Amino acid sequence: GGKVTLQGTIVSQPLMQSGKLVCDVKVDRIQTKSRAWQRVPSEKVRVYVFQEENVEEHLAGQKTEDLNYGDVLIASGKLVQPKGKRNPGDFDYRQYLKYRGIYHLFYIYPNEKVAVKSSGQGNPVMGMAYDVRKFFSEITREHLFQRQSGLLLGMLFGEQGGVFEEDLEVFRDTGIAHALSVSGFHVGLVLLLVLGFCRIIRAGRRGTLFAAIAALCAYCLLSAFTVTVVRATIMGILGLLAYNLDREKNIFIALAASALIILIWNPYFLFDPGFQLSFTAVWAIAYLEPWLRELLPDCLYQQGALLTVPLAAQLGT
Repeated sequence: GGKVTLQGTIVSQPLMQSGKLVCDVKVDRIQTKSRAWQRVPSEKVRVYVFQEENVEEHLAGQKTEDLNYGDVLIASGKLVQPKGKRNPGDFDYRQYLKYRGIYHLFYIYPNEKVAVKSSGQGNPVMGMAYDVRKFFSEITREHLFQRQSGLLLGMLFGEQGGVFEEDLEVFRDTGIAHALSVSGFHVGLVLLLVLGFCRIIRAGRRGTLFAAIAALCAYCLLSAFTVTVVRATIMGILGLLAYNLDREKNIFIALAASALIILIWNPYFLFDPGFQLSFTAVWAIAYLEPWLRELLPDCLYQQGALLTVPLAAQLGT
């Protein structure tokens, strides 16, 4: 609840959300008004950089939009605890952040100072992935109208900050809001694109395998290891390996294996809505869809998947 100064490294891609820049910072040290600098054992905080409307804030000679992954910041602001749920059934933001190792929020208002001490201090592989993503975003915004670029970036990387509110309402009303959140659907499109391209150039079985796995891993990296993308990537790689090694393909084993790997990585994901909905939907499609197809009349059996696949997913979720 008090004003402090902290120093730390940006460990996520800074994104604009409703007029403020949001990123996660791993703090190295902190200073209050009454005490000198104190070391902090690498605790993450979620930082909100508030900006005045229609004003470009130059902070320490740099615009807040220019903050990047791996930058070491020295910033002053207000340190607060995230709010928990106030009523039964409410979304618990405090618990949501806890699952990601974040226990505090840091608010930087327009009159506060932010200085970039150094750059390039993050993971070099993640830094390269974020640079590619930022470069593509800049090219997209430069060559497309604002509304089009916002929709494209939302569907590619889940960046909803640039999507117009009326477009969001249309996606919600038509039941396809998931298209603006990176998921297994997007991984399937990437895989389909790579397999089609490899077939055109006749890359061969082994070349196609390596190209497909590389493309899936690259998209997983670009999406910052979103849990739904990780699930689909693991299942996709297992399916590709089974096909190329002439082994039996079993979607339930692949689903269980991906869940095991993700939960070893972070057990808290078991309580994440994205994890729960993703795995439930895939299980329902694999388990319920064949049963629903059998209920259809013979004349609709061939085209039945158009109805039974979404119905099974809806029943599961």
